[in-house]
Amino acid sequence: MLSMKWPYALVPMVFGVTVVALTFGQAAQALSSAEVSAISEAVTVRIDGQNPGSGVIIQRQANVYTVLTAAHVVATADEYDVITTDDLRYPVTYTQVKKFPGIDLALVEFTSSKSYQIVELGDSTAIRAGEPVYVSGFPIPTAAITESIWNFRKVK
Repeated sequence: MLSMKWPYALVPMVFGVTVVALTFGQAAQALSSAEVSAISEAVTVRIDGQNPGSGVIIQRQANVYTVLTAAHVVATADEYDVITTDDLRYPVTYTQVKKFPGIDLALVEFTSSKSYQIVELGDSTAIRAGEPVYVSGFPIPTAAITESIWNFRKVK
């Protein structure tokens, strides 16, 4: 399993309540915004539960997928589902949720025999000012938009 220390380098990946940001450094600068959007849509999942939010698929081992999300999304013991891009729901076993002390990050797992894309993690400390940052996620519904729909945008 993943080390409990590595997510500290990913702090810039999580923005707001329900949005995960994907950053692409110099090595991937040739990607267009549309290409980044396609990758982002494929790896971003909804997490349904007491505090709905978003996450990003970061690992697969056999049929077990690991999703990085904000700890506040899975803050309390409850029933949670990961909802993938094909609208399939996978239950999360709450006792398997891993929260990181002092940082708003958590890992959740779901099991599926289907093949889902995994994000390629980079070194967030290598990002330089002025490089593009893209945000992808499922914002919390509002009075105007009553359903949580996938959203993607360039921050800078």
